[in-house]
Amino acid sequence: LREARRDRALVDLLLPKRSGFDVLREVRKLQEGKLLPVVAMTSLYHKEAHLDLLRELNASGYLEKSTPPEEILYFVNNLLYPIDGNLRRNLRIVAHLPLQYRAQDALFYAFTYTLSEGGLFIRTTRTLPTGTEIEVAFTLPGDQHRVLAKSVVAHVQDKLDFYLHPPGMGVRFLSVEIEDVQRIRSFIEGEMWGSLPA
Repeated sequence: LREARRDRALVDLLLPKRSGFDVLREVRKLQEGKLLPVVAMTSLYHKEAHLDLLRELNASGYLEKSTPPEEILYFVNNLLYPIDGNLRRNLRIVAHLPLQYRAQDALFYAFTYTLSEGGLFIRTTRTLPTGTEIEVAFTLPGDQHRVLAKSVVAHVQDKLDFYLHPPGMGVRFLSVEIEDVQRIRSFIEGEMWGSLPA
């Protein structure tokens, strides 16, 4: 618990002498641990009851140990070390989704790198100038509905940076249907709390 007295924690749910659930309960009893951001990791606990218990213990999220390292790093960095002083209102997750985007009369195909309710990052070396209005279209895994969003290029990333962004464009949604925002929110929550086996 001494390590948990800092400003962040990553806990394995399967520990030799006690479970990560027990550790999290003890951390939450400490004054400095009540609001401590804690991400749980496991390869064993997958039942809905386990996820409900993590939510009840105010865990910040849940990751599978089999998650690719770049996604773990992005998730933890984004959640525990906000790169812009928490100015973003919406949590972003790593999401590699095929998408198409239209700028004026040109149609482009690419993949997303991150996704939030308010926008996404397009992985591409063919970037457009900041301020360019575009329309993006993509589908979420397990959903046949196509999300359409009028958007604007908010920033351009020309090369790989410290925060694991590949080259591409950060895009902010200007206009998107409320049902699509709800679909995106549900997808993000599902990714944050792991996928339950069918």
